[in-house]
Amino acid sequence: MGFDINRFKGEVDEEFICPICSGVLEEPLQAPICEHAFCKACINEWLSRKISCPIDREVITTNELKPPPRILRNLLSRLLIMCDNASSGCTAVVKLDQLGIHQQGCEYNPNRPVPCEQDYGFLVPKNEFEDQSCLASELRLMLQTKIRRFFDIPRVLAEIRDNRLFKSCLKKMDYEAMLSFKTLQSVSSCSKMGYDIARFKGEVDEELICPICSGVLQEPLQAPICEHAFCKVCLNEWLSRKNSCPVDREVIAPNELKPPPRILRNLLSRLLIMCDNASLGCTAVVKLEQLGIHQQGCEWNPNISVPCEQACGLMVPKNKLKEHNCLASELSLMFQTKMERLRDLKREVEELGRDISLIMSRFFEMDYETIKNHFTEFMSIGSSLQMISEQIGNLSDE
Repeated sequence: MGFDINRFKGEVDEEFICPICSGVLEEPLQAPICEHAFCKACINEWLSRKISCPIDREVITTNELKPPPRILRNLLSRLLIMCDNASSGCTAVVKLDQLGIHQQGCEYNPNRPVPCEQDYGFLVPKNEFEDQSCLASELRLMLQTKIRRFFDIPRVLAEIRDNRLFKSCLKKMDYEAMLSFKTLQSVSSCSKMGYDIARFKGEVDEELICPICSGVLQEPLQAPICEHAFCKVCLNEWLSRKNSCPVDREVIAPNELKPPPRILRNLLSRLLIMCDNASLGCTAVVKLEQLGIHQQGCEWNPNISVPCEQACGLMVPKNKLKEHNCLASELSLMFQTKMERLRDLKREVEELGRDISLIMSRFFEMDYETIKNHFTEFMSIGSSLQMISEQIGNLSDE
């Protein structure tokens, strides 16, 4: 069912391809758990034979299918596609969501109404000239005129606009919009989380931009109903002041937020971004999902640990080499080692204390011979405690 991929201009992301027909998604539906998307006709045909996802075999049924997320619908709508009548001579390339409108007025569309050749003033489908009766068309036109006069839509709309209640609602909406704009300004100035869009190579789709900070989404969260996505920090800051979506004012609460859909996560992960240390000299450009790994090993990272230049054997953060004091660092390392050993000894003392408590609790339940046998064990524990005490004393003296 999907659109032929050869009709599209430019590259079509794999997220927009139906795994069943290998065409671009047409009337897409989404699996409930794995979130894979398919053409409506394709997945219904598949589920008439099997009850599992065609990709990962997750069990699904027809009534569990749901519409795809808003981001998928929006990205699909902006794909550029050639007209259905390209083979007839049409050279138009339009957005996918405008294809239907273009088809209606396309001069190469065989179903497009054109003036009657007998000059009776009627519009006739281009492919029905031979079957058209001018008398039938005249009667149909008269009926349409009567219906238009009966339903005077412009007059009804004018009355609604003049209604006082309608005007008061408009004023209230304007006031709420002004308050929301002020809140948006204050949130944007207080916290900046999203990635700077200037760091990315190539075009970044508007669906991947946080409406609050205008940066590329970082740790995104999604509103439950309207499905708008925002940076985690930005949205939490916004919701601490207002309980509505920053875009369409849909009421939401922090506990209603949910992770973004799979397609948004995948598209974000494949964006190409410059290293955080680009200003220091790093020229690396990596996928966003690999940025953290690159940062850890980046030679320009000021926080990466490097060997001391004076060969004291210690690893020092690169940005603290000038402040590094080998003697102080060595003493600090020795102190940390002693403290770790002291903590280990204290844990041993606590364990031995628990053993003594257990023995004492059972002491009065034993007969003389049993007590005599355990006395030796008790004395050995005491000697162990003595040795640990001496070691702790030595550490304290050092």
